[in-house]
Amino acid sequence: EVLPDGKGKMMLSYSKRIKRPTYRHLNPFVSYNDNKNIRRGNPLLNPALTDSWELGWQTHWKKGSISPVIFYRYTDNKIGFYTHILPNGIRELTFKNLNHSISQGVELNGSYNPLKWFRLSGNISYYKEEKDGTNLDNSITNDGDVVMFRLMTSFTPIKPMSIQLSSFYHSGYIGVVGQGDPMTSTDFGMTYKVFKNRGQLIFKISDIFNTNQFAFHVNTKDIKMDFTRKRETRVFWLGFNWELKQAKKKRRRSRGGHGGGMEF
Repeated sequence: EVLPDGKGKMMLSYSKRIKRPTYRHLNPFVSYNDNKNIRRGNPLLNPALTDSWELGWQTHWKKGSISPVIFYRYTDNKIGFYTHILPNGIRELTFKNLNHSISQGVELNGSYNPLKWFRLSGNISYYKEEKDGTNLDNSITNDGDVVMFRLMTSFTPIKPMSIQLSSFYHSGYIGVVGQGDPMTSTDFGMTYKVFKNRGQLIFKISDIFNTNQFAFHVNTKDIKMDFTRKRETRVFWLGFNWELKQAKKKRRRSRGGHGGGMEF
């Protein structure tokens, strides 16, 4: 429905999504961190099913657009981290299906082109996440507030060159038995077109400030654990793409009797 000023529209949507466990979630082979801690997947995991409702508004103008959204998402069989003590005293970190999880909050998407050679785009969201793990052995629940944003800037200082800088921030993973630390990273990319735009030089640097890592903390009456995984960062990548032009195929008709024809 178009709003009275004619510059925006309201949207109401519903979707049902399925998220299947990945290889890492299912892999049953044990990874030994040390003689007291092990990690492994769970081949008995079920897919997670999410019902999502969204109410949003979109508007555009000459140099940009903006779209605020209110959402509510209910997920059955949510896949999450789970840690417990085995009978032999070893701590195991694995994955389990939870009863459900609920995420409800707001999101803002937008883009802005202040100059022909400069573009900004991104999104920011705030939501409350609740996880119900009462189906697990220790029958626990957890909840928390999450803030997340992405920002991408694009520059075109000269016509064959394009530069991109993208940043990401997440306030921390909410687990059924713990809480993650904030995560952030910034990537850099540049392309340069050559040979009448048929070739393209590509240069990328991932996580240029060396900040991308995942840290998780568990503090219950039975378990106290601090876990950190540092991803590969500051990776330099140089590549070249070449566009192959295909000649247009000509259609020919055969001339024959009976007034018919075939295309080759």
